[in-house]
Amino acid sequence: MPAALVTGATSGIGNAFARRFAAEGNGLVLVSRDIGRLDAVAVALCERNGVDVEVLPADPSDREQTERVADRLRDDARPIDFLVNNAGFSTQKPFPTGDLPEEERMLDVLIRAVLVLTASAIPGMVARERTRSVPSYRYKMIAFLFRHLPLRYAKKCNQVARRWRA
Repeated sequence: MPAALVTGATSGIGNAFARRFAAEGNGLVLVSRDIGRLDAVAVALCERNGVDVEVLPADPSDREQTERVADRLRDDARPIDFLVNNAGFSTQKPFPTGDLPEEERMLDVLIRAVLVLTASAIPGMVARERTRSVPSYRYKMIAFLFRHLPLRYAKKCNQVARRWRA
């Protein structure tokens, strides 16, 4: 049975991905900081769809916890076929007056964790999928990053640029 690892799986888009993968019969590894909500989502998906659901509590802003998730992605005995990097948040303060450690935490979640987890998942995915080449995976990952991640920063970057130009 194929398996998907979904970060940010307890709410919003990540939860929608988890529900969809479960409805299609895929096993799941759900990743979130909130263990209570994580367990509740896992039980609901397992009962509703009869799929295997593993929970992996982790905060993607914490490097050690991100590495635990990366280790799970590299586990050839329990392969992951789909990776959904969906964990995220944003700060509500303008950049120059915001909290710098919070900004750094946001970058760890939205950029660093995505990079580490994707780099951990791709080698096994390529090895198991003999019909696709590494460049096609790289292209898809890069296309996703350039289409989606900068959108989260565009507004903030424009605010900063306008202030610095003034």
